[in-house]
Amino acid sequence: MTNHDFPSIPGHPHMFLSLGELLGRVEEPDPGWTDLPARPGVYLILWPLSLPLLFRAEAGTDGSVLAQRWREITRRTPTDILYIGMADSLKNRLRQLARFGRGRAATHQGGRALWWVAGIEQADVLVQGCPDGRQAGFENEALERFHKAHGHFPLANRQGPRGTARWWPED
Repeated sequence: MTNHDFPSIPGHPHMFLSLGELLGRVEEPDPGWTDLPARPGVYLILWPLSLPLLFRAEAGTDGSVLAQRWREITRRTPTDILYIGMADSLKNRLRQLARFGRGRAATHQGGRALWWVAGIEQADVLVQGCPDGRQAGFENEALERFHKAHGHFPLANRQGPRGTARWWPED
C-alpha cells in the first residue's frame, strides 16, 4: 500500500505538504496555519520511495529495531507510508505534530518514531479531509488495509485500529 492507494474524497480537502515546511513554521513568530483545514480527516506521513530509510545515530538500539521493522514492512511490497493518523481538526493535529517534532509540545505521542528517521524533514504529509464523524473509521480501515498489504502496521504507528468503526469512501 502506498499513498497512491489512498482515496481522494470529492468535496473534502486532499493536499500534500512538506513536513520540513510544517516543522519550519514552528520557528516562525506568527506561523499561520490557515492553509490547513480545521475539519476532520486522516493524514499520512510519507517517505520518498527513492530514498533509503536511515535512522539517526542517537536512536541507538531503537534505530536498529526500527530498521529491522522497516525491512519486514517493505519485504512484500514497497511503501512510502510511515504513519497514519487521524484528527478531529487536521489543522490543530498537524500543528501539534510539528510542535512535538521540534520539542515544543508533549501532545503528539503517536508517531514519535518519526523523529528517529534521519532527514525526516524530507517527508511529505498527505492530508485528506473526510465527513464529520468518519475520521476514526477511516483511520481504522486504512490501518487494516496497510496491515493486510504489509503484515505490519506502519513504522511509526504504535498500535493498530482502535474501536470497531470502519469506513472507506469507495465502499
